[in-house]
Amino acid sequence: MNNILHLEYKELLTPDYTRNYLEIKYNESNKEYIKIYIYNSEYGTIEIVNGKKEMHKWETEDEAKTGSYLNRNYPIIGLNGVSDDSRLEDLIINENLKYINKIKPSKKELEIINNAVKYIKNIDNIL
Repeated sequence: MNNILHLEYKELLTPDYTRNYLEIKYNESNKEYIKIYIYNSEYGTIEIVNGKKEMHKWETEDEAKTGSYLNRNYPIIGLNGVSDDSRLEDLIINENLKYINKIKPSKKELEIINNAVKYIKNIDNIL
C-alpha cells in the first residue's frame, strides 16, 4: 500500500518568482520523512534526503562578482557551498513557517510540518 503523503506549499510573488517553498514527502506507514526541501528567496535552501541534511545560503553580490572576468561583468547570484550556520537555518525555516501559518493548512498537515522542523534541527549538516 502506498502511504506516501506529498505536501507542497509555494508563495509566489509573481508567476516567475517564488519567495518561499516547502515540499515534504512523508511515509505515513513508517512515520518517516523521505524528503524535505525548504527554499527562501532571501536566505537559501535546506534539503533533507534519506536522513542527510544539506543547507546552502545565497551569495552576496560581491561574492557573485569574484571569480572569472565574465562574472565581474555579468554576475549571477547563486547558492554558496554547504553551510552549517544554525542562524541561517532558523531564518529559512521561520520565513516559510510565516507563510504556512497565513494559508492555514489542516491540523494533520501542520503536525507533519512541525515535526519536520524538529527533525531538521536534530540532523547535523553534511560538510
